[in-house]
Parts: sequence; structure tokens; C-alpha cells
Amino acid sequence: MRPYTRGSGALHLVFNTTEEGLHKQMKTPIASLYSVSSTASVEGLVDDVLKCLSDNFDRRFVKNSEVFDLGKWLQYFAFDVMGTMTFSKRYGFLDEGKDVRGMLGAIIDFMRQVAPMTQAPWLDKLIWKNRVADDLRAIFGRTASLSILGFVSNAIKERREQLASGAVKEADEKDGRKDFLTRFITLHKNHPELPPWVSTSWTFSNVIAGSDSVGTVMRTTMLNLMCYPHTMEKLRDELRAANLSRPYPQFNEVRELPYLDACVQEGARLHPPFALPLERVVPEGGVTVLGHYLPEGTLVGGNPYVVNRHKETFGEDAEFWRPERWLEGDDAHKRKLEQGILTLQLHKFVDLTHRPLTQFSFTDDIDSEAQGDELKRLATGRDLEQSIKK
Repeated sequence: MRPYTRGSGALHLVFNTTEEGLHKQMKTPIASLYSVSSTASVEGLVDDVLKCLSDNFDRRFVKNSEVFDLGKWLQYFAFDVMGTMTFSKRYGFLDEGKDVRGMLGAIIDFMRQVAPMTQAPWLDKLIWKNRVADDLRAIFGRTASLSILGFVSNAIKERREQLASGAVKEADEKDGRKDFLTRFITLHKNHPELPPWVSTSWTFSNVIAGSDSVGTVMRTTMLNLMCYPHTMEKLRDELRAANLSRPYPQFNEVRELPYLDACVQEGARLHPPFALPLERVVPEGGVTVLGHYLPEGTLVGGNPYVVNRHKETFGEDAEFWRPERWLEGDDAHKRKLEQGILTLQLHKFVDLTHRPLTQFSFTDDIDSEAQGDELKRLATGRDLEQSIKK
């Protein structure tokens, strides 16, 4: 899953490098940026995207009684949120109502390319990561990863020029509007021992992993809330009782709402964004797991789609949507469930779904009940289900 260029070779990312020293070197400086406590530093940026989404829904669909594909718009929203948080500007999906510059398509193509390669690394080297393949790509066109890398590289170059000219300030964090890219560049400058490509690696990961994972969890959760209306009503009851800020509830108001959190957890469990084993390599000396000795070099992985449906952990109804399973015991019970799903290796990004899901689930109370009922009627569950299946 490493994007590749002839000049630089395969680009190491935090979530796929197998070199322990390099992994620690890349992860340590940015770990705090993805903590819950850092959420406030970008909350103002998320508010801008929520307003853009609300305005577009009102203008395009509610006033015109037009049926629309909610799943597609949730994906647009997720990508524009991550674009705003990373670059302080939207990609433009919401504004245009389409995949601007083919970026979403490029990411989908990238995922389709790398998925089979993760199961046959030798094929990856044969088809993608060699000079002959480079020459053929130069003739027939760029790969999806190169399109995304080009976008990221241009964004980094532009931001460095803005920082050098004073157009953007490194220390400007007022109103929760300091984006990831400025933080990445500042951290890189303050840690000269890091590889020269590390800012590109961090930014590429935000574009690829953050947007897609948040979009997938949001779409899955909204589909199931619509298909199981009693759970939607339970969520609305919780939101009404919480006395949330208007028009956009803040993260510190919603992060501890138990039923909302249970819905997000259940959505992440049922439809993991990456249904690939994401193998780990057994280190030198081997390791014993549950009484089984695994020699060094062994690849160990589990498919999240399968692991997340383990009936001994999640119950006999593990195939079905039931957020209540997360609330049926004490904190130890919830920790057991959290430790039992592989999706939560992405939980720092999944945390971002709480506020927008509050907005969608609470629509009928934000502006008017009539407008909310019309929006729910137009965004049919069938459209959303078909969107997810695609």
C-alpha cells in the first residue's frame, strides 16, 4: 500500500511501514495531533463544512423536493471535512455536488489497485514497482497514487511558500483553525532528523485513510438508522435531552452521549472501511499467541469484516445492527467489545463522525420539523443502501 515513484521509490506511511525504528520516528511527532484533546483545534474548520452541507441541502433538495443520494453526499462531506482540516480549504465536492478533479475516483482506484497487491506482494513488484512499469505508465498514463501524490506535493509546496511569505502563521491557532498541513510542516522543520519526505507521507495518509474511513462509517451508520427507525428515534430522544448548541453542536457536547457513541461503534463494526487483513510480521525470535508458537517472519492478520462478527464476543446477533450491545454492561464490557473489533485501529478518524451524525439525526429539530420530515422523505434508505453497495 505504498505509493511509488521512480525517483523516490516506495513511500513509507505510518500505517504500512514494517521498519519499527522508522515507524516510531514517523508516528511520535504527530501522535498528539490525533488525540481527542486536539479536536478543538480544528472544530472551527468543521463548522464551516457543516454550514456548507446544510446550505447545499436547503438550496438543492429541500426547497425543490428533489430526491437525492444521501450516501454520495455523506462521502462528499467526509472528504471536504478532511480537506478543510488538512489544507484549510474544501476540495469542492459539496460546492460542486460532484467529484472535483477526479480525486475521489483516484482514491477509489488506488484502493482497488492495492487491495490484491496486499495479498500478493511479489505481484506488486512485478506490475507496479519497477522501471519497466514506470516506462509503461509514462506512455499510457499516471497511476491513481501518483495523481494523489501530485496533489499533495503541490499543496505542501504552496503552503511552504505561504509560511515563508508570512501569509500563513505557524502559531495562529485562534478559533480552532490551524490545519494539519501547517502542523506537519512545522513539526518537520522542528525535527530535522526526520526523513525529507515525511510531510508528504503524513499528508498522503490524511487524504487516503481519513476521508474514506469517516465517509464509510457515516454512510453505514445512517443507512442502519434509517432501516431501523426505532434506533433513529432513540438517538433523537438522546439528542433532544442533551440541550446541544445550535446550529452545530460542539464535539465536547456529543462525545459522551452513550447512544450516539454506540451507533458510531456499531456502524464501524458492521462495515469496516478496510476489509483487508492488514498483516503484521512476527518479529525476530518469534512469538507465542494463545499457546501457538509463530516463528519470526510469519504474517499474521485478520479480516475485520469477519473478526467484527465473532459471536462469542458480540453475541448471536452479531450479523445485525443493534447499538444496544455496547450499552448492556459496565465499562469492562464496552472495553471488551472495543478490543474485539479491528476497525478501531482507525478510531481517531472515526471519532470525527459524532458531530455530523448528530446533525443528520437531529435534522427535524434544527430548522423546522416540516423541513426535517421533507429531508428524511427525500433521502430514502433505498438510495443510501444502493450507494453503500457500490
